[in-house]
Amino acid sequence: MLSVAPAVAAGVIAGLIPHLHPPGDRVRAHIEHLAAGVLLAVIAFSVSYEIRQLDHLAAAVGGLAAGAAFMVAMKTVLRRFQSPRKDRSPVGFVAAAGIDTFIDGVLIGAAFAVRPELAMLVLVGLGIELFVLNMSVASELLALRMKRWTVMALTTLTALALAVGAAVGAHGLSDAPPAAQTAALAFALAALLYLVAEELLLRGNDEENSPTTTTAFFVGFIALAGYIMVVGG
Repeated sequence: MLSVAPAVAAGVIAGLIPHLHPPGDRVRAHIEHLAAGVLLAVIAFSVSYEIRQLDHLAAAVGGLAAGAAFMVAMKTVLRRFQSPRKDRSPVGFVAAAGIDTFIDGVLIGAAFAVRPELAMLVLVGLGIELFVLNMSVASELLALRMKRWTVMALTTLTALALAVGAAVGAHGLSDAPPAAQTAALAFALAALLYLVAEELLLRGNDEENSPTTTTAFFVGFIALAGYIMVVGG
């Protein structure tokens, strides 16, 4: 799974940025909107197309329902750990970030098992999302005056969770029948939609959203959509 290495490296670098210059909320909002546009283009022009090509309606519907239910349930549990500042305990916060990243990796691995070209497109969007996540993790932990080397170790482990998840997803579906692959892709589609709607677009508040963040969203969407339509994905 060497293809995941650039995204993991980006996550490691993102964990180092707050040590030098903590990014503001507006910067994160722009990156989040860019990632949302990229992922929505992948969903609209590539993942959904691949599901239709596999042509297993029941598996697709089941995967969508399972993916939606799983993401809502998982995020409901993990939301209580969005910030460690209230109880000054980072354990749940870091675990939630690691689980989130591991699930993203499984989605990438599932896409690799079906079609590597599709996985590379998903990887771009989730790599940007990991970049934003690790900047937030490092910023929160540094605000608790945690030792810098400890913060760097934790953000590195969070980034590596993406590679572990990708390996698990790819191995689990490499020899799976088309119906299982359809269900897995539909599950991934629901999870990506949740990520776009609830994590990337709505994470910033109204003060952080502006015409420029909306522009960032369309830049990401048009760039990936154009690439897919011209090159194929």
